[in-house]
Amino acid sequence: MHYPPKVQLSKLVNSLKGVSSRYLRQEYDAHVRRYLWGGHF
Repeated sequence: MHYPPKVQLSKLVNSLKGVSSRYLRQEYDAHVRRYLWGGHF
């Protein structure tokens, strides 16, 4: 099956965003919460 390059790229970008988000939350959770959400979580 053939997909337009735009579809493939969007899947790649979404995957990378999900992976980087999980990594950042694991490594810097307290820091990220304090600065981005005011520590209300």
